[in-house]
Amino acid sequence: MPSAAEPLAIVGIGCRLPGGIEEPTALWNALTQARDFINEIPESRWSRSAFHHSDAAVIGMSYSRWAGLVDNPDEFDAAFFGITPREAQRLDPQQRWFLEATWRALEDAGQRIEELRGRSVGVYVGCSSSDYGEIQRRWHYHADLHTNTGAAVSLIANRVSYAFDFRGPSLVIDTACSSSLVALDIGARAICNGQCEAIIVGGANALFMPEATIGFSKAFMLARDGRCKAFDARADGYVRAEGAVALFLKPLDRAQADGDRIYACLLSTAVNQDGQTPGITMPSGSQPETVEVNLGIASLKMKTRRELAVVKGKRKFGQTGGTRSRLQVTEIGFD
Repeated sequence: MPSAAEPLAIVGIGCRLPGGIEEPTALWNALTQARDFINEIPESRWSRSAFHHSDAAVIGMSYSRWAGLVDNPDEFDAAFFGITPREAQRLDPQQRWFLEATWRALEDAGQRIEELRGRSVGVYVGCSSSDYGEIQRRWHYHADLHTNTGAAVSLIANRVSYAFDFRGPSLVIDTACSSSLVALDIGARAICNGQCEAIIVGGANALFMPEATIGFSKAFMLARDGRCKAFDARADGYVRAEGAVALFLKPLDRAQADGDRIYACLLSTAVNQDGQTPGITMPSGSQPETVEVNLGIASLKMKTRRELAVVKGKRKFGQTGGTRSRLQVTEIGFD
């Protein structure tokens, strides 16, 4: 197995996203063409008249009526995955979508499923909610033998391991906005320490209840116009969205030996928490916390909100999270 300093390769990508996007080329085209898939929340999700009001002070209402939603969220080829129609009705769409995304990631990688069965392939998924599960729990008179497994968040990962007979760790991680990135960190470490020979990593989110949207509205975390304006003086929040994305990763030397197409290489990962800030949802500002990671080829210093990536002789980029509000407009700089 690779050492801690050995890079990992992303060799497959699968997804189910708003706009009917189900594979990386479609996603890339949507990004380069600046396509917009944010729309008003339809009545099929929840009632705008019952839960939306332009006045943020109105109790039980959200001032935002926008979201990025998956088309035809109820469509799922259950028979393809050996799932009965009765059980499929109970499955949280997050389970369905991540199962589909995993299949597409493996297909995108040109990976024969049969070759991975019984192998130490890990599954690491970021997820922070279960609207569909909550709906089922409220309708307890209709509960059956598939209700609990269909509603459990842990089954988003376990369903994949079960369907493809993967024997590595199978975990769902909830660290709020950073869930999928933390899942990537844990999965990468599992390859480095010999637990896994390959991993599926990603995230899933589904919006079927208004309560969380109302809560974010009361915290003034949502953009009124349904458009993110990060790092802009006009920043007033983010826009909620749903979908699933799965990545297939393996050690770089293994990917090269297998002749895989390589999308990108992961040199190292690190996770920290910014401790006590002015508020639990607020960033650390000018606090000098630093995570140092040995990349083998360079020393990468990641300073909170300041220096996100400096790797000599390499292309540099940074990824940030937060609510895109004025409170969390942060400074990014690259050398």
